[in-house]
Amino acid sequence: MMMKFKYDTNGVVAIFEEIPVVIIVTITLGFFLLSFLSAYGQLHEQERKSDLEENLLGFSNLVLSYDGLMDEQKGRAGFYDGDKILTLTSEKLKNDLCATADSNIDFNYEIMIQDLSMETSSARYNKTFTVGNLTSGNIISRFWTIDIRVSDSEIHIGRLLITIGEK
Repeated sequence: MMMKFKYDTNGVVAIFEEIPVVIIVTITLGFFLLSFLSAYGQLHEQERKSDLEENLLGFSNLVLSYDGLMDEQKGRAGFYDGDKILTLTSEKLKNDLCATADSNIDFNYEIMIQDLSMETSSARYNKTFTVGNLTSGNIISRFWTIDIRVSDSEIHIGRLLITIGEK
């Protein structure tokens, strides 16, 4: 940018005429840079969230068809054996899921099984398995309706809530 020097009748240089233009251009460039950085950050955040959603979908399919919970009589995903729910531990679940996963599970997760029937004994099938800390970073969760076989003649409706978050 070339500055024009003007002289008045007294010979004083009038350089200050272009300072407002320089200020406006500087502020405009600053706003442009800030908006660009904001858009880039949002794009990066969206990519991370999309990756986390893909991980949740794959992990959910793994949990829904996990042999350590599935009822052998029905043999379908989402139909769980109540006795297996009671005896399963977080450590066994973690080890089994890591062994059966195609890739390494590189996120924290919480799996919550809730028995939704109105019987007083149904609360014993409510169980939560947690691996890692889910208090920071991106966290997403989904739930599925499941069946819990309590006995040959009794099946309860339940909910499987899976929450995953970044490590």
